[in-house]
Amino acid sequence: MSRIEVYRVKMAGVALVQAFRLPVQWRLQKVCAFELVISVVKTAREAFIQGVQLSTSIAAAVGSDPCTHAAYPNGRTSTRRAAIMKLQEASMLQNAPMYSYIPAKDVARARAFYEEKLGFKPKEVSAGGVTYEFAKGTACFLYPTPNAGTSQASQAFWRVENIEKEVAELMVRGVQFEKYDLPTIDERGISTAGGAKAAWFKDTEGNIMALIQTL
Repeated sequence: MSRIEVYRVKMAGVALVQAFRLPVQWRLQKVCAFELVISVVKTAREAFIQGVQLSTSIAAAVGSDPCTHAAYPNGRTSTRRAAIMKLQEASMLQNAPMYSYIPAKDVARARAFYEEKLGFKPKEVSAGGVTYEFAKGTACFLYPTPNAGTSQASQAFWRVENIEKEVAELMVRGVQFEKYDLPTIDERGISTAGGAKAAWFKDTEGNIMALIQTL
């Protein structure tokens, strides 16, 4: 075989090898491209789900409050910032303890009622008023104000386990329970309705206080 024929055989072999390899490379490129597309789609899907969850949380916190848009008229970014701030404020308040006020026109008279008749012990006494502590970290603050007794609604309530026993004990101490004109109230002043029992009395300052027992 001459050199020219040997060269032709080699070139034919190279051409055959290249003809075999090219489709394989194309297939590999197609596979890589397909995997890249799948990865992008998955990432976009995860981002979309996170966006929907964030939007749902923000919408639940903001609701239909028109003040959110009025306070931030610069568009979508400002509205979202306001919504996030509102979410943070709500969580901060729910993580903080909450106490009730007991207004009194005469603090000395009110103290005599709560400490002598009800048997409360003051936790702290200051120039501004008196703090009483109760179960599970709850408390109230008795303070002087000329507006005491002006509310026609309950000022505060105690959640009790046995309302009949509590009412009987307070009546022995001289507490008079209110007898509202309701069909659910018995002769002791205890109302049973809506999955709970309730009874109400007034302190010396005209504040309506309540006992609640859930059923």
